[in-house]
Amino acid sequence: VPGADWEVATPDEVGLDGAVLDDVAAKAEAASSNCLLVVRHGKIAGEWYWNGTDQHAAQEVWSATKSYTAMLVGIAQAEGDLSIDDSASTWIPEWKGTPAEAVTVKHLLSMDSGRHFDFQTDYGKMVGAEDTTAFAIGLAQDDPPGEVWTYNNSAVQTLEQVLERSTGEQVPAFAEEHLLGPIGMADSHFATDPSGNAYTFMGLQSTCRDMARFGLLVLHDGAWGDDQVIPADWVEQATERPSQDLNTTYGYLWWTNLVGTQGTSVSPLRA
Repeated sequence: VPGADWEVATPDEVGLDGAVLDDVAAKAEAASSNCLLVVRHGKIAGEWYWNGTDQHAAQEVWSATKSYTAMLVGIAQAEGDLSIDDSASTWIPEWKGTPAEAVTVKHLLSMDSGRHFDFQTDYGKMVGAEDTTAFAIGLAQDDPPGEVWTYNNSAVQTLEQVLERSTGEQVPAFAEEHLLGPIGMADSHFATDPSGNAYTFMGLQSTCRDMARFGLLVLHDGAWGDDQVIPADWVEQATERPSQDLNTTYGYLWWTNLVGTQGTSVSPLRA
């Protein structure tokens, strides 16, 4: 794995075709990408920047943030702060005594929580809320958990409160201590809403080089050199297995490479 600095190699040195990489880069530039990084065997084999960016220019990575949130939950479970089989109402008391009390942390990770979803709410009202976590928590419980699979940003945002209250730390600090810092993601951080809540469904600000570090971490089953940053079994559960039967292409906030029935944000899957 790389240290503070990356080792750079030519494409030929790591068994890649430089002409093919240049063609890929040209297509990425034409598609208005800001950067492209190719890593093989832990070495940078190609690196391009456009639109005034450079290797330290952090930008919004959108829903890739969910994959980081999933790993933070796995770390919190390994630390003994929570179990994914716990009712999320353990840390979201607003749900106690309501149908939402049946929602576990695992349901929130698996996208089958049954929490309210409609496109305008999820991609408009919640995103623009002053307090995104409170907004997401206050939505209705539309279905019993485990019966409907929906790509639900608002449900994922409730994990912000689960993480904060179970670990006793703000999500950005917990992430820096247990994930971003240990693997050298020095140019990355979790953004927050106007009320100071970290965005957990989107919001990570990162760079091509830092994102590659995270990719290598997962590729190596959560190990970074001699340090096991994320439990290996959690990485496997999150990224290589279906988390539920409704959408067998989805793990824990992570799309798998498995072939199966797939839902989208506008076409929920029902049991």
